[in-house]
Amino acid sequence: MALENILSSLGDGNAENEQDFSRTFITTGDYQRVESNLRDLVLGGRGTGKSAICRKLELLETYPDADPKRIYWAAPLSSDSASWQSLERAANTLSDSQSISRQWELTILLQCFEVVMNHIPRNVKKRQVVRQLDREITKLLDRDKMKSVSEGRLSYIVETAVDILQRLPFKFVVKAPFVPISVEVREPSDSHNEPQLSQPEREQRRIALIESMYGVLKEVIPSDTTVLVLIDKLDDDWKGRPSQVRSLVELLSAIMRLHGNLIRTELRSAIRIVIFLRADIYEHLKQKGFDDATKFTQHELHLRWDIESLRSMLDRRILAADQPEFESFSSLFSNERVGGRSLDQYLLTVAAPRPRDVIVFLRASIDNALSRMHERVSRADVEDAESKYSYWRRQVIIEESRYSIPQLEDVLNSFVSRSSNYTPRELLRHLDLMKKEAAVGMTKPKIIDVMVEWGVIGVEGRDRRRRFVWDLPAGQWFGPDEAGGEPTGETWVIHQALWKALSVRKKKISEKTSPQ
Repeated sequence: MALENILSSLGDGNAENEQDFSRTFITTGDYQRVESNLRDLVLGGRGTGKSAICRKLELLETYPDADPKRIYWAAPLSSDSASWQSLERAANTLSDSQSISRQWELTILLQCFEVVMNHIPRNVKKRQVVRQLDREITKLLDRDKMKSVSEGRLSYIVETAVDILQRLPFKFVVKAPFVPISVEVREPSDSHNEPQLSQPEREQRRIALIESMYGVLKEVIPSDTTVLVLIDKLDDDWKGRPSQVRSLVELLSAIMRLHGNLIRTELRSAIRIVIFLRADIYEHLKQKGFDDATKFTQHELHLRWDIESLRSMLDRRILAADQPEFESFSSLFSNERVGGRSLDQYLLTVAAPRPRDVIVFLRASIDNALSRMHERVSRADVEDAESKYSYWRRQVIIEESRYSIPQLEDVLNSFVSRSSNYTPRELLRHLDLMKKEAAVGMTKPKIIDVMVEWGVIGVEGRDRRRRFVWDLPAGQWFGPDEAGGEPTGETWVIHQALWKALSVRKKKISEKTSPQ
């Protein structure tokens, strides 16, 4: 059946699993901001499109559609199942924050060097400064192993960086006009009789080595070329452990230093670094030690989707299925309506505005249609799928918040079989009772902030229009208080994506209702 082919084209909402990525990717305004170097810290929840943007940037090497005058060499550093063991081991081995930050800086520069070595011609590789550095790195980095396995690249690069920093001094001599400091250090076996280096002396050696790396890269990266270092999937196996927090805090510190060093060494156009990070992890880092987060504000991009961009994304996937009877997302559905809305509009209204959310909901609807031998998705198919999607959405919120706001699950459970809408006074009364019954230690204002941040609640007006956190600029708070000092009649409302999972009852907003 044609609907079965649609399922294959839809994918599962994971960019790395897309079989026809070049045909299904849509160029959003957010992607253009990253591509044009306006933002390099991409933040969003699961399924908001971080990995899709990362994958598209990797393809610039093959499909340079950003700037035809530049050549792009992709240098992905995506995390995998082995990465966090190496990253945490590095954080514990190096212990002090400065050393961990240097490890990240050296890791990124080593990755740039590895990518450059795979592209530059043989005569450039034979230059003395390149040959010397390559020879010493070869002693420590198992390149053959990196090529033979699909996972572990980040681990190998990190372990090599730690090995180099621990072995200092090691044999590497650079004397060239473009390197501000000459490095001349020896193998550990040649320095057994030397006194142990003090921390300041070791830090000075590390700086000298890293400065030399900048100099070598400046020498060998062609003037029309950009090396794209793409750091993704750091949320894989994220548990919020202290060593994980330390590692990511120092990664961000290293990126801030790299930005300055790239400008100083005139490498800003030659090397670009983009980090893709879950927004909740970033907020957790700011609470646990990333004191310089305000300096990163200009680099942040919070991924946002609206209904029209989601519809465009789905239309592209339907077209990619090459099924003549289905030319768009809306053509998948029967002419039935729910609550006055067409089925396609209803699905997009109920789902949280993330690509993965609407794909999960749509896949469940199509599965129902296939099981009933329907040629198009019916109202019954959508309504039955809504329950499955709602429970999935609830679980996503619980999983994402587990390590930063573990009590959010208790908060969600307190709304089971209750109303969908609350005046400010009603919500505070509900939270008072919940705090006593579930022993939730957060203050009521904090609980409300958390529910807003995670898209659990938003604001509904008398006109039944609803606004949620993704409808506002990043960091802007809102609530049903007053407008111009006058009552507005607005209430708090639980997002409809959770209604089925929480068995909430839709409460009619009385004309007399006003915020207390």
